[in-house]
Amino acid sequence: MSVEGEGQKYAPWGFAGGCDGTPSTLIFRDRAGKETVLPSKVPYKKTNPGETLEIIGPCGGGYGSPFERDPEAVLGDVLDDYITSERARNEFGVVIEDNKILWDETELLRSTQA
Repeated sequence: MSVEGEGQKYAPWGFAGGCDGTPSTLIFRDRAGKETVLPSKVPYKKTNPGETLEIIGPCGGGYGSPFERDPEAVLGDVLDDYITSERARNEFGVVIEDNKILWDETELLRSTQA
């Protein structure tokens, strides 16, 4: 296999109060399950049956304060399995239980974080 990528060294930056994104990662797993993190450029690596390469692309930084994001959009991210309810609460100040926004708790949480 050969890989030529970018974005492993620095996380993409956030803007106007947004959080930084995440850098990319290449993880090679041998047949025994041992993981090795590879650099962004691999000119040639011989592989064998049962070995895998996990490729995680960089995630762009956010724009604006996460606590100002529309709670309905955050709920959509939870329902689409982009983030967990725990991340919704901790990073966006949106309290979600049983796939519903708890509005009073969300307003209280966001007011104490402002």
